[in-house]
Amino acid sequence: MSEPLEKFLEREFKGDTLKQFLEILTEGGASEVKDLYDLTEEDYKSLGIKVIPMRKIVTAVKVSFNLPISTFLEISIGSGR
Repeated sequence: MSEPLEKFLEREFKGDTLKQFLEILTEGGASEVKDLYDLTEEDYKSLGIKVIPMRKIVTAVKVSFNLPISTFLEISIGSGR
């Protein structure tokens, strides 16, 4: 089973920022880390998440799945998304 979203986000964000991203991602349908695994840069943009926080989230997701950090960029650029 995947880690709960709130616990995951607590490692990267604090206070109001944590609450904001938890609310945005939960409203977007996420409840655990594995829900974030396939999100693309466009998905994060459509949720209203800016580039720097998006990169922090993506990096943490990739680390939690033991993937190279560059994987997200390769997938995004290679797929034309």
